[in-house]
Amino acid sequence: MAIYRLEAKVISRAGGRSATAAAAYRAGTEILDERIGERFDYSRRHGVLHTEILSPDNAPGWMRDRAQLWNAVELAEKRKDAQLAREYQLALPWELTDTERLALVRGFVQTAFVDRGLVADVAIHAPHNQGDERNHHAHVMVTMRELTGDGFGKKLRGEWTERKGELEAVREAWADHLNRTLSNAGREDRVDHRSYERQGLDREAEPKMGPTATQMEREGRESHAGRDRRAVRERNHDRAQLEAEGRVINLEEERLKRLQSAEDITGRIDARIDRIEGDALATDPEERSKQETRHREWLRHYQARRGEVETDTLALKAAARLEALKASQAQKAFDEDKARFEAEMQRRRSLSGMVLRLADQVANFLVPGRAKVQAEKRHAEQAAFFRDREHAQSRERDQVAQRLQEEQAAVETTRKSLEEQERARLEAALSRQAPANLENGIQSTPAQPLPHRGLDPAKWRKARDKAEGSAKPPEKPQAVKPLEPKPGLKPSETPAVEPEQKPDADPAQWRKNRIREDEKAREREQDNSPKRSRGRSRRDRDIER
Repeated sequence: MAIYRLEAKVISRAGGRSATAAAAYRAGTEILDERIGERFDYSRRHGVLHTEILSPDNAPGWMRDRAQLWNAVELAEKRKDAQLAREYQLALPWELTDTERLALVRGFVQTAFVDRGLVADVAIHAPHNQGDERNHHAHVMVTMRELTGDGFGKKLRGEWTERKGELEAVREAWADHLNRTLSNAGREDRVDHRSYERQGLDREAEPKMGPTATQMEREGRESHAGRDRRAVRERNHDRAQLEAEGRVINLEEERLKRLQSAEDITGRIDARIDRIEGDALATDPEERSKQETRHREWLRHYQARRGEVETDTLALKAAARLEALKASQAQKAFDEDKARFEAEMQRRRSLSGMVLRLADQVANFLVPGRAKVQAEKRHAEQAAFFRDREHAQSRERDQVAQRLQEEQAAVETTRKSLEEQERARLEAALSRQAPANLENGIQSTPAQPLPHRGLDPAKWRKARDKAEGSAKPPEKPQAVKPLEPKPGLKPSETPAVEPEQKPDADPAQWRKNRIREDEKAREREQDNSPKRSRGRSRRDRDIER
């Protein structure tokens, strides 16, 4: 059965492609790209059955040389995202011969492209050795600029810029050429370029399988695209069965109606015959003769009509049996074809897998130690992977430790700066208060140690009480009571009492000693302080402030 396929693409530099490389690959030849100085050699490629270049009559002769043609196309384009050529991939009917397929492609390319002033590079490929043997196809690369006297001019505009209209016209032209060729070859198959929806068919289009999925299916492995295609085929088969059952049901209903109508006619005929036979004959001989003649004609007519109805009934029953037999035979033939196809595909998959395994074994035999080298390579790759992962984890741990150290250093620096500020504040306050206390004869209380941040409040209070117990509280100055005059003495003769003398101390030395004692108390508290606890009460935070 002939199929329709026309796939259109644009070869563009934006996709990293070049016209010289594409032409060399499709023609299986070697081309030097003069623009970039790179050589594309596909001369060892197999499966290229025919190649040729079709050009208009006004085209120069050098355009029939593949290397010169596509190098000129490359040099004519200046943009880095320039569109170089259009490519059309055509599926060719496998029922035709090679000569008929070549004539079909030539006629289509000449009509669709060359007659419109374009140059076309044609390459016909044979089916792949490990693929479907019916996959005959052709690649057609078409230029995109108009021809001048000895080269290319401006890019074609107008109808070629209307992509949907242009593509629809090309697809319709290919369908017409294909159907005409099949008709000339005596084939009844026909193709249609329209979609199933536009044709009014309740059928799904099969999805395309790319090269990767096709290779996996050839090797006997299942792919997502292959599963999707098989699912679509099963759904289309179910639709076809339902349609066939619907047609059979409709035919059966029609046959039942016709049989019922025939039975009704037969009943009416029998009733008419009985009525004729029961009619009383006339007494007059002449009238009776006419009546008998008329009865015989009626009986002959109704009997003939009854025979026709019975024949039609038998024909309907025979047609019903024949249709049922054809449907069963068609279903049986379809099931047999499907089973043969699946068995053949399974055989090819198993054969491909066996060939691959055999090739691997032969390679292992011919190359001593190949399996060992491959295993060592895999182990080395795994070891390198785990080593890189361990290095990455180690670097991450080092970075985390460094960040923690930096944060701890910042916290320690902040703490020291705060302590220095507090010490300076206390020194300034003591320096202002000490001379006044000395002048008034008041002994100042030794400075209480600063609470260490994170210290347990109970221990801090204990240390504070201990420090306050070691230092004597300042004694209040006693008021000097006036002496009562002795009896017999005059008030002016009462001896005067000298006031208590002030402590003899140097203020600067006193401040130094006080600071030294505060530092020693703070060091003792730091030595006895426990580790910081994560959870602190509100009272502890207030004490720290």
